[in-house]
Amino acid sequence: MTMMAGHNDSQHADPLSETAGQRTSLCAEERIRNLTDLTRNLSSTLNLQELMPLVVHEVLRALDMERGVLLLDKGFGELETVVACTRDNGTLTQSDLRETNEVVKELKKSRRPVMTLSWDTRGPDIDSSFYGQGSVVGVPLLDQKRFLGAICLKSKSKRVNFEGENLAYIEAVSAICALSLSNGRSHARMLEAARMSADFGSLLDIKEVLNRTLARVVEITHAEQGFLLIRDDESEPLKVWGEMDRQGSPLQGNHERFISNKVVSRVLQSAEAMLSDNVAQEESFDNTESVLQFGLTSILCVPICSKNSTFGVIYLENRFQEGVFEDEDLRLVQLIADRAGQALENAKLYGQEREIVRALANAVEARDLGTSCHVQRVSEYAVAVGSRLGLSPVELNQLEQAAMLHDVGKIGIPDKVLLNPGALNDKEWEMMRSHPELGLGIVNPVRLPKSVKHGILCHQEAYDGSGYPKGLKGEQIPIFARIIAVVDAYDAMVADRPYRRALPRQEAIDELDRCAGTKFDPEVVIAFFEVLFKEPGK
Repeated sequence: MTMMAGHNDSQHADPLSETAGQRTSLCAEERIRNLTDLTRNLSSTLNLQELMPLVVHEVLRALDMERGVLLLDKGFGELETVVACTRDNGTLTQSDLRETNEVVKELKKSRRPVMTLSWDTRGPDIDSSFYGQGSVVGVPLLDQKRFLGAICLKSKSKRVNFEGENLAYIEAVSAICALSLSNGRSHARMLEAARMSADFGSLLDIKEVLNRTLARVVEITHAEQGFLLIRDDESEPLKVWGEMDRQGSPLQGNHERFISNKVVSRVLQSAEAMLSDNVAQEESFDNTESVLQFGLTSILCVPICSKNSTFGVIYLENRFQEGVFEDEDLRLVQLIADRAGQALENAKLYGQEREIVRALANAVEARDLGTSCHVQRVSEYAVAVGSRLGLSPVELNQLEQAAMLHDVGKIGIPDKVLLNPGALNDKEWEMMRSHPELGLGIVNPVRLPKSVKHGILCHQEAYDGSGYPKGLKGEQIPIFARIIAVVDAYDAMVADRPYRRALPRQEAIDELDRCAGTKFDPEVVIAFFEVLFKEPGK
């Protein structure tokens, strides 16, 4: 068997090839229509799963060949077979697939169509297996210089001429397919970037979100390894927050030796991304650089910035291939890094706000010793009930804040009223009833969501409209306030207070049940019972 790349020499043309070429199922005019239809079909979908089988079946039909394989480059020197079929939709065996390996190697090397040719069926140098195998042709799928994959076609029963119109046709198909693959891949990446950006909407565990994002970035960009380096402020050194290999697994051993401190420092100082196709060709690197000693080839390093500072970098590398990363990868990772920077800044602010919330809640408990740990229990109960009612993670975060601050207005109630062990007179009771509005006034200067503030203001409203301060009724009462009202009442009943002893647990449960539909939202009461009965002893 002879491997030829882009063969155009007709001096030794196989006479059987012309006959086979004439037997091809589509004439020149039909080929043009076929290319037009193929272009239109490929342009109508960005779904790679729909696109690739379509290409293989159309080419098999146009060239009257029997078997086709489409492979895509996975990076790391590996190809993935994504389509392997016969013209009548049959599947190929492993031996069929192995026959394409030699062709693919030549395609990656030459970046030109490759075909098998026989010069003389009677000569002494004949590869007798070739005549039985018929024809095999491979075409590379190229996006500018980048090797995306290959299409390999085979006809076991005959030899086909891959010169002239046949060669022009298959090259046109490969160009159309490569463009469609590139567009489809870009579309899929943008969708993935949007999904990853949406993950940053949750601040429950920003480190978990960032690590999950890093794993996806490594996979999408064909990096061999990826690192997430973060610092708390500009005066502190970077710390490794996350590290992933191409399977999404944590790295083993001394992984930091693969990180170029020179690249990271340059990106931190300039706040601009750096992409290197081949580190060995960078003038700023010499043979003493660790990244060269460990054989790194391609590096992509992107800054994670906020408005006023650079938090860290996303650092990706590949030792197997030059030119793994391209401008599209840089734009994609930068988009994600920008969103990560916003999320980190928000998380930092959220942490500061949480400290303020905790300080205010502690101030309430410090004044009213009879309610020690009441705020903590109420917030835990509230989050558990909110989860039962299907609130989102962000809503549960906000509910927890509202529950912790629901009684913050009591800071403004005089001690003689707040700590009075006896019955309150009308004036004192009026003061006590003002604590929701006092609480709103206290937290208004703090950057808190409206839902948190509404929970503080309305937690003493009653489901039947008999509560205060506004006399809201039913679902006019914000859901946070309806939840806090139930769990606050329960915890108050089962705890000792200056004016009475704690009620037995069952009596408190019976009281909630009795007041469901009047003072309390019945759905919230049911959800609280579900939580409570799973936690015996509380």
